[in-house]
Amino acid sequence: VERDDLSIAYYNLGNRYRELADWGRAIECYRRVIEARPNFVSAYNNLALVYEASGSDDVMARLTWERVRVCKRDGCGQEIDK
Repeated sequence: VERDDLSIAYYNLGNRYRELADWGRAIECYRRVIEARPNFVSAYNNLALVYEASGSDDVMARLTWERVRVCKRDGCGQEIDK
């Protein structure tokens, strides 16, 4: 993991924002994680949960769940290292 890679910190921050129902900030954090680690399936999973909980974007929730399904099927795994 590169020193400048803050994806795990953003993942944890996204989790906290999700617990607080701060949907916008949670979405932003999970998107940053996915940008840095496109195979980090837990970030997709949590992003889909946030989209569903916020009720703001059913299309994005469905697309994100589809990414989770594909990752699980194809073995994307948790990708901790780049």
